[in-house]
Amino acid sequence: MNRFHVVFRALRMYPAARKQFRTFAHVPLEQLKDEPTFRQQGHKTLSAVNRVVADLHDEEKLAAFLKEIGQMHKRRKVPTDDFKTFHVAVVQVMKSTLGPALSADAEATVYRLMKKMIKRIIQEYYNHPLD
Repeated sequence: MNRFHVVFRALRMYPAARKQFRTFAHVPLEQLKDEPTFRQQGHKTLSAVNRVVADLHDEEKLAAFLKEIGQMHKRRKVPTDDFKTFHVAVVQVMKSTLGPALSADAEATVYRLMKKMIKRIIQEYYNHPLD
């Protein structure tokens, strides 16, 4: 599964979230996979998730990166509920893609990780006023 596929399935599950992406908000769903800006967003989104996982061992690096994500999304006025939607969608996409290969323990771990990551991003979103 490539990186944009997760975001595509998440947006298909939660179509209201598409409005946040001006460059492809009005592209018909069946054409979205071919839209370069959508593919780029999928790559950026899953690269960020990969970076979080890679930085789990370094609390300072992880905190700085989550702060950056929160502030960046605040500047773009992304509603914080979109983060919550995304984390549920990622877990659902993993579950439907991996099927029985995703054990209940692994699913619970991914869910907790995503929930903690989103909580920290939202904290950063509200704790730092716009410049």
